[in-house]
This record gives sequence, C-alpha cells and structure tokens, in this order.
Amino acid sequence: MNTEQRIEKRTGAGAPQVFSKEFEELIAHELRTPLSSIMGFAEMMASDPSLPAERCQEFAKIIMREGKRLSEIVDLVVLHSSSTNSVTKKNRQYEHDLPGK
Repeated sequence: MNTEQRIEKRTGAGAPQVFSKEFEELIAHELRTPLSSIMGFAEMMASDPSLPAERCQEFAKIIMREGKRLSEIVDLVVLHSSSTNSVTKKNRQYEHDLPGK
C-alpha cells in the first residue's frame, strides 16, 4: 500500500477532513521514513572517504528516490490541507447564510 492509499484509508477516500491526531501521526511517520534514509545514506557517504564510487552512486540513487518520495508526501499533505480548508470555508459560508444567523 502506498502513502496516498494509507492516507485515504485513514481519512476516508476522497473525503477531506480536519487534520486528526491519527492523520498527523501517520504523516509524521511517512515523512520521517524517507528522511531517515536520506540522512543515513548521506552520512555514510560523508563519513567514509574511501567509499567506492559504485557505492556512492548507489547511495545517491537511494537518496534521490527517497527525496522524490518525500516530495510526493508533501504534495499529498498540501492537497489534503487545501481540500480541508476549502470545505471548511464553504461550511462557514453556508452557516453564515442560514436564516437567523
């Protein structure tokens, strides 16, 4: 299951919701996972000057892949946040427009 599917499973498919504690914990985990890989491989590359070029290239590819994954997660969070904010604004406008308000 990919990140987007996990987010939809936890928040309801396509249903924008206010960030819940569970959603925040999921996102924190999803952000930390690729970040840990990026930092770990970068640290190995920086700390071992005798690391063969092939290994450096392999590590660089992993770093790039995890960076792309991190970017996709951020995009999903921004999209989810935008959807949530849009629904919240519409709800506020609807409540404002109700008779007696």
